[in-house]
Amino acid sequence: MALSSLSSDEILHKLSKHPENKELLYETTVRIRDPSHNQDLAQAIGHVAGAKPLTWVNCIGQQLCQPKMILYPASIEALVSAVNDANDRGL
Repeated sequence: MALSSLSSDEILHKLSKHPENKELLYETTVRIRDPSHNQDLAQAIGHVAGAKPLTWVNCIGQQLCQPKMILYPASIEALVSAVNDANDRGL
């Protein structure tokens, strides 16, 4: 089975068991560099056992939040849709 057909969850799971595997490292690097994989990869990292929730803090430390989700819209239309979806869910 080609690594490119695996989900990011599956790739990271395999990588955690075989951290020296060059094919897994390469596939992970490809996904990190490809913006179309960012959301999938970020969610997969969040599923890793012991992962701490992502916290955002502004530059002077006065405000912080833990996002419910992180999206990487690829177009203005996708951004508008994401904002509307969040608004509909009360986020």
